[in-house]
Amino acid sequence: MKDTIIALLSLSELDLKMLELRTKRDTYPREVTRLQVLKKALLVDLNEYVGKFKDLQVSKNALEQEVATNLEGIKKHEGQLTQVKDNESYKALQNEINTAKDKNSLLEEEILNKMEQIENSENSIDKKKKDLKSQEDDLNAKEKECHEEVAKLDAQIKDWMAKREEHLKAVDTKTLDQYEKILIKTKDTAIVSIEGQECGGCHMRLSPQLINETMSGLGVQMCPDCSRMLYCKEKISETT
Repeated sequence: MKDTIIALLSLSELDLKMLELRTKRDTYPREVTRLQVLKKALLVDLNEYVGKFKDLQVSKNALEQEVATNLEGIKKHEGQLTQVKDNESYKALQNEINTAKDKNSLLEEEILNKMEQIENSENSIDKKKKDLKSQEDDLNAKEKECHEEVAKLDAQIKDWMAKREEHLKAVDTKTLDQYEKILIKTKDTAIVSIEGQECGGCHMRLSPQLINETMSGLGVQMCPDCSRMLYCKEKISETT
């Protein structure tokens, strides 16, 4: 039975190492997802700037179209001035021409303002694109590192799995089946030492009878609370 306990402890050590590797490996896919979200956010930010730039262009084009329409009206009314025969009609046309010219003056000021905004927007977009390229390169490099680390960890896990297969041969089928079921339940370790009068896994107080049975080496004893296998460090030390 001591040999079985020693074999189980070796197996548990391997399983803890693989748990450590798998836990570390599981952090990388989450990190990759986080990096991809950051990259998308950068693109969304850039697209917002591009959208504002396009809106400014549309607005400027609309103002220019309004100026052109007003100029056509001015030209038409100026042509009508020579055909008007009474002063009232002449004054009315002249007022319309002056109003249209005043309006165009205001529109041209707006156009100049839009042009300045468009230029500033273009500069902001150029800067954003450069920043985006730099940040994307950095994020891509980090994502590549994550994939490389995953590949390394997968290789290590594979090596440890091969070692585990060898260690399985030292444990009988029934005990191994018990061990595997406990490991699935606890998710960390299936065999623990007795610490004082407590289970080294769940720290519940053990009965004197159970402690004595564990120390006697008469079969594999289990904690009644967490179901982990128990062993006595002192007894194992005597054999190593």
